[in-house]
Amino acid sequence: MPIKAIIGQHYLEVAWKDSLKNNKLSKPWKNADFYMIGELTVPKFKISRVILNSVSGEALAWSIGRVTNIGPSSSNGPIILAGHRDSHMQFMSELNVGDKIELKMSGGVMKTFIISKTDIAEPVIIDLIKKTRLGSHFSELDLIKIETNELFLQLEQLNK
Repeated sequence: MPIKAIIGQHYLEVAWKDSLKNNKLSKPWKNADFYMIGELTVPKFKISRVILNSVSGEALAWSIGRVTNIGPSSSNGPIILAGHRDSHMQFMSELNVGDKIELKMSGGVMKTFIISKTDIAEPVIIDLIKKTRLGSHFSELDLIKIETNELFLQLEQLNK
């Protein structure tokens, strides 16, 4: 891993901890076009990833991002995360039904999810998700993850 990437990951982690400590959104460096809004943890693999507020090219070069432009956002609505399958989200293809994922957003509340279904979605399905604005067809989902190879994980929140 290039030194720039190692240092960048360190800055992301420091900014995320600063966000939690001071209850404010923090950027990892002055000219970043994104800030930290959460953390995704996969206990099975001992993996943790900072979640960024953007899926811009710069943001996805550093971590995973939250897709925010496809529907009304609410604390009870689904969370859609995007990332590169060959770097920050490489582990996703190794997840199985029954595996747990932990999600902590900037408010500090930890939510635990269990994978209840995996599937490969065709681009038509992704378009449907965007067009329905995550309407009633997907209302049972608490978190949806879609990446470039269209891996779809259905997760159910534990201990709501």
